[in-house]
Amino acid sequence: MSTGRVVPDRLLTTHLARTLFSAQRESRTGVLTVDEGPVQTKLHIVDGRVIFAERGTLAETLGRLLVRQGTMDRDEYALVLEHMAKPSERDEIMRFGEVAIQLGMLTASELGAALGLQVRMKLQHCLQLDEAVWMWVDDEAPRRTAPFPVPLEPAVRSALREDPQAYRWAGLLVAKRRMTVRLAGAPDALGRRFGVSPEELRLLKHADGRPLATVLQSGILQPEETGALIAALLFGDGLTLVEPVPSEIPPARPPRAPSQSSPHHRAQEAAERLRLEMERRGKAMPDPQRGRLDAERAFEAGRKLLRHGNVEGAQAKLAEAVALLPEAAEYVLYLRWCAYLTDTDPMRKVVHEQQLRDAVLEGLRQDRKMAFAHYVQGRLFLIDEDETAARKAFAIAVHLDRSDLEATRYLRLLDQRKG
Repeated sequence: MSTGRVVPDRLLTTHLARTLFSAQRESRTGVLTVDEGPVQTKLHIVDGRVIFAERGTLAETLGRLLVRQGTMDRDEYALVLEHMAKPSERDEIMRFGEVAIQLGMLTASELGAALGLQVRMKLQHCLQLDEAVWMWVDDEAPRRTAPFPVPLEPAVRSALREDPQAYRWAGLLVAKRRMTVRLAGAPDALGRRFGVSPEELRLLKHADGRPLATVLQSGILQPEETGALIAALLFGDGLTLVEPVPSEIPPARPPRAPSQSSPHHRAQEAAERLRLEMERRGKAMPDPQRGRLDAERAFEAGRKLLRHGNVEGAQAKLAEAVALLPEAAEYVLYLRWCAYLTDTDPMRKVVHEQQLRDAVLEGLRQDRKMAFAHYVQGRLFLIDEDETAARKAFAIAVHLDRSDLEATRYLRLLDQRKG
């Protein structure tokens, strides 16, 4: 067993991609558990390749992914959940796929493609973390399921490029701007390995043998795109940065005692949680699938009631879902929204509004693509009389969920008012 941590101010040396590429080089087999605080992700790796991923947030469940893709709608999703009510020994993911296929909502090829995309999305989420603790455990049979291997190099390149904070890579690399870029192979071969675009390939051909500062300022790509590409190849041994000889070695600073609120202290706490979890490995643990499935059914029922204007009925179902799965930020957000809508007392309304703001932030922290969180955020911006921010929030909500009629209505109203 080995452990490590991703540190925000040392991402170039501690990023999770380095751990994954190390496992790939050594053809290791095992489970890499990534702890980001309230949520853990387990990456199942065979011969150095990620073949499956488990993550404890509802945003990445197979059914929700299919709804987000438009492969099935919310009503079809709820119907599949109802048919899954019968107890089964099958894995929840495979059970969902089987029921969806039996109901004619999904083909076997669509299921396979969705499962592969699901693994890739969970892996890319881990690759976008700037603070986490990881634990590696060797395991000859880490996952008894059909494998969905994800090529690591393209996944790292996409994760870094699509990261909302992609701009940070250029900033981190500026400190190494005087170093020279040395490609580890022919640009075309590296381009195929990392799945780069034609413009990115042009940058690679330009970069070899040049100072990093020249590459970052080349103008071939946007600075954040250049930084993300250089970082991806640096992690995957696609290039090296040749350091200049220092003229003088500065004296080492004495180490500071870790603050109780420092990343180091939080990392130690997360490492301890992982250690305790691993001590429990092998012991009989209750299967959480049934409670989670019941919670999702209650949530979908509440969501449907809310959509049809039955706020009180929705509130009861949503409270049931939250009781079964209190860590689900989306459930809590919907419940807070119902409480805000139904309470007419001015003093309590202020309290509900603040709780709603907190729930929105937590929802977006768990899932940046939670359409309902963006919609509620838009409504809150209207309360603050910030129509520009509200319009942006409603536009994001509509982009993420075309069936959101309320977000669409508010977006049109703001556009009409502006026009």
